[in-house]
Amino acid sequence: MTSTDLIPTALLKRKAVVYVRQSTQSQVMTNLESQRRQYDLVDIARQRGFADIEVIDDDLGRSASGTVARPGFDRLVAWLCAGKIGAVLCLDASRLARNGRDWHHLLELCGLVEARVIDHDGVYNPCLPNDRLLLGMKGSISEFELGVLKARMLEAARSKARRGELRLSVPFGYIWHREAGLGLDPDIRLQEVIRFIFARFRELGSARQVLLSMIADQIRLRDLETRQPTGRPPAIEVDPSAFANMAENLSAAWNGPDVTMRARQQLLRTLIADIIVDVDDAVRDVVLMIHWRGGQHSELRVRKPRAGEHGCATTEDALAVMRIGRSLV
Repeated sequence: MTSTDLIPTALLKRKAVVYVRQSTQSQVMTNLESQRRQYDLVDIARQRGFADIEVIDDDLGRSASGTVARPGFDRLVAWLCAGKIGAVLCLDASRLARNGRDWHHLLELCGLVEARVIDHDGVYNPCLPNDRLLLGMKGSISEFELGVLKARMLEAARSKARRGELRLSVPFGYIWHREAGLGLDPDIRLQEVIRFIFARFRELGSARQVLLSMIADQIRLRDLETRQPTGRPPAIEVDPSAFANMAENLSAAWNGPDVTMRARQQLLRTLIADIIVDVDDAVRDVVLMIHWRGGQHSELRVRKPRAGEHGCATTEDALAVMRIGRSLV
């Protein structure tokens, strides 16, 4: 670590980049405190004297093990190669990389352009041998930690498998039976769904053709329980008042004390047929085109957070959008 926290004026004129990353979508949804701590690095950059601060959070939900693409990390490397970055800020080494190749490549680039690496502990200059040694140890510990976590999880899975208790995620329509093991869901309707899809696949030989044929025949999964062996299946009429009543009680259904995240996800899947996402760079908006079941469409704009801001989506926003479901049939 440098003996002084002062950063040369030439570096302060460059861009400071705050790199934000979490490994899985589950962490993105639940580990909100980690997100806040990472976004708070913007304040540290300002305290260090940087005026131009950029937040790269494109890699939220992406692993840093080196097995998946990270567009945010690639953009960071490109800016370093162009000499535009004066400092890289991260919560710890594991946020930037969980493998030695990416970590040491990043340190090499920082050393070439004299960019600093900053975390909550201090400022590091990769050009100095002592700082480079400390940063190298941090990266090695991060990589070793990932290996330890994988080994623990694998050994735990093997232990459960030896006892016959290992349960993997199963496809739609199948469940784990306590006595018999893996089998079809006891719901006859779901069994019909599975058999129908496989029968259509044997006939057409392509999953895409199966989907297109079901769309052309206006066959939906909820219709299959009443389909006939031959001929076109009759459509099931849906009572619009039932959907209207559900829309009017969305607040209770969403905010109930016993409502789980899974129940909320199922509610959204029931109402929404498709979502098309686009980005309006002119006004920094994320544009969501929502296709409701029944043919209705609506547009929702969510402001993309600026540097230092946290996500601003609220439950009320979601409820306001879902109430459009009154007119979906």
